[in-house]
Amino acid sequence: MLLVKLKSTPQNNAGFTLIELLVVIAIIGILSSTVLVSLQGAREKARIARVQSDLNQLRTAIGILEIDTNLHPSKISATPCVQDPEVYLNSCAAGIECTDGGFPGWNGPYISKVPLDHTELTTILIRIISVLIKKVAKVSHRAPG
Repeated sequence: MLLVKLKSTPQNNAGFTLIELLVVIAIIGILSSTVLVSLQGAREKARIARVQSDLNQLRTAIGILEIDTNLHPSKISATPCVQDPEVYLNSCAAGIECTDGGFPGWNGPYISKVPLDHTELTTILIRIISVLIKKVAKVSHRAPG
C-alpha cells in the first residue's frame, strides 16, 4: 500500500469571524447607549441653566427699561397692574432691543438680542434629527444592486 503524505496548506486566518464581529458591535452599542443616557442628563441641566440665564437677562433689561422710561415693554405704566398685556419682546414696540419712539427717556438697547424660545428650537432640531435618522435607515437597508 502506497501512502502519500499530503502537505496541508496553511489557511489564512487573518480575518474575524461573524460571531466575533457581532459581539464587538453589541459591546459598542451597549457602551454608546450608556454614554448617551448619561449625557442626556447633563444636556438637560445645561439647557435649564441657559434658560434661567436668558430669563435673568430679560428681567434685568425690562427692569432697566422701567427705570428709564417708567413704562413696561407694552408701554403700560408700572402702576396700575393690567391683565395680559401681550407684546413680543424682540419687536421695537417692546423697547428692549430698539424703540419705535414711544418710550420717553429710552437709553437702550437694554439687551443686544432677545434670546430664542428654546422649546421651539429644540422641537425643530428633534424633527431634523428624526428625518436624518429615517434617511440613514433607508439607505442602510437598501439592497445592493
